Amino acid sequence: TALLTRGLRRLGANVQPFLPDRQKDGYGVADRLVDHAADRGVSVLITVDTGSTASEQLARAAAAIDVIVCDHHRFSQRPEGVGWFLNPLREDSGYPHSTLCGAGVAQKLLCAIHRLRGMDDQPGLDLAAIATVADQVPLQRENRAIVAMGLDLLSTTPDAGLRALLNVCRIDSQRLDATDIGFQIAPRINAAGRIGSARTALELILATGPAEAHKLAAELDRLNTERKSLDEAVTGDAITRAAKLVEEYDPAALVLWSEEWHRGVVGISAAKVAAEFGRPAILFACEGEVAVGSARSVPGLDLKAALDACAPLLQRYGGHAAAAGATVDVERLPALREGFAGAVSKAHRDDIPATHYVDAVLQPGELDPRLAQFLYALGPFGNGNPAPRFATRSASQSVAPRLIKDRHVRLGLSL
Repeated sequence: TALLTRGLRRLGANVQPFLPDRQKDGYGVADRLVDHAADRGVSVLITVDTGSTASEQLARAAAAIDVIVCDHHRFSQRPEGVGWFLNPLREDSGYPHSTLCGAGVAQKLLCAIHRLRGMDDQPGLDLAAIATVADQVPLQRENRAIVAMGLDLLSTTPDAGLRALLNVCRIDSQRLDATDIGFQIAPRINAAGRIGSARTALELILATGPAEAHKLAAELDRLNTERKSLDEAVTGDAITRAAKLVEEYDPAALVLWSEEWHRGVVGISAAKVAAEFGRPAILFACEGEVAVGSARSVPGLDLKAALDACAPLLQRYGGHAAAAGATVDVERLPALREGFAGAVSKAHRDDIPATHYVDAVLQPGELDPRLAQFLYALGPFGNGNPAPRFATRSASQSVAPRLIKDRHVRLGLSL
């Protein structure tokens, strides 16, 4: 949303950004958005990272205004009434890079508009880079190029909002890499929508003055701290429940729920539960008679396909092979637990051996600046392009290990 809002405004367009409220609207194209567009006299409605399965809502909108969909999610049929449907997963797409994230697709739309105006450039790569890492799409082919070029732009960005965000993350812009996006920038942007209002993050990215940007960045930092606290509580409880479930039934997948969990962090916790037990997990926050949840997969399983098999049990759902969201009646949760585990059991083939691989065994003399420079050229690293892992047999401990911030270990080695 920020990418297109900023880019189209710079071209002189009158843009009104709309962000769905996670609490009110759930996932997908909100009915409230269609009403909002009609009331404001909007002439063009553009969706980003959603819309491929929103035929009902978009058909209603398209009766009065032009609709453009920028999305990367799977779909069974083209949404009705949509004039321009941009999705690299279309069978007739022909585009060679099918793993763009939603913002990556939006960036292509902005590039096309620039070319129609005779401008031969690549607008929006800084925000597309953040989104590409944050959405954990494979950092291969064009995605890797987007992140590489976007990181260069971010390191020297003149935008007040992005500068304030880098500062609050305590990132050295001259050494900025994809890890900084994944572990510092993206969590703060996401925290706004998870436990506050996503509007805060949007306003920060679009901020033009340093004072406003500093205030909004500080708020994102505060929300991220609160998110961490909620996440730790939910994750701890979920892992305890999952361990009991695994011990008693050893299901192929885990479906967990609680009235005490915050819907804004169940996705983060689901990823940790999936990693801890090596099986896909869905965590639901129960809110009255309805439960809202997030699912995370494991290598080798198409999560969306497994949810498709459980569609009759769900109010609504959406996502892709690695992550998804769903809403279900609380009374159907036990049936979903059984049905989802059954679907995963039929579909999943665990071909990944329980072995840790290294890319090379190095001798002490090979650890030099030339190697570091060579490895830097292979980046940026992330999903689909993991950082190389090395081993050496000749190292001995020289400085005793110590714990850093309760989650990292630092030690000294002699080679």
